[in-house]
Amino acid sequence: MLRLEIPKIPTKKLEVTNTFDKIQFFIFDFDLTLTDTHIYHLLDSEKTQLVDLAEPPFKNKEVCKNLKEIFEFLYKHNKIILIASRNYNDVIYYYIRQNVYPNFSLLNIFSDRQWFFKREIVNMKQDTEGKLKVFSMIHDLQIPMNQVFYIDDSYQEIRNVVNLYPDIQYYWKPEDKMLTLELLKSFFFQTVINY
Repeated sequence: MLRLEIPKIPTKKLEVTNTFDKIQFFIFDFDLTLTDTHIYHLLDSEKTQLVDLAEPPFKNKEVCKNLKEIFEFLYKHNKIILIASRNYNDVIYYYIRQNVYPNFSLLNIFSDRQWFFKREIVNMKQDTEGKLKVFSMIHDLQIPMNQVFYIDDSYQEIRNVVNLYPDIQYYWKPEDKMLTLELLKSFFFQTVINY
């Protein structure tokens, strides 16, 4: 019986080849990467009210606190934060603005489903739009892909991006592992404290 070997996705800081100073873009998946709940499935209904996103079970105070620290740290160091997701962009926008970072822009979100709560659902071509569009845009701007750091909980999503852009820096985040500023710093800094 033939067994295919699946290449291991780097998860350790020693496998990140670029320095923090050289990374310009931090691209995050949303569900189970920036949240601890798969909000996409829970909100896949026109009856869902946006106000629910600011309450449990959607909002986890510890997760939101960690994300706020990450966003503030990255913005303080002039990094660009983008979110690439298969969720609805208004769900992501509202969740981040309500629970994490009130000044986050809708322009920083690249999703496959647009304006769900305005009932103008648009299904995009996944190879050219939505989640992969952000990587294509950065590539088209001739920004070296090794200046992009991508974090996703989906092994397959990371493989899709790495197949297109092998130089990209990335981290496969296990679903059960919380994303923290300390974890993010550990990829780049020998000493995590006080950068």
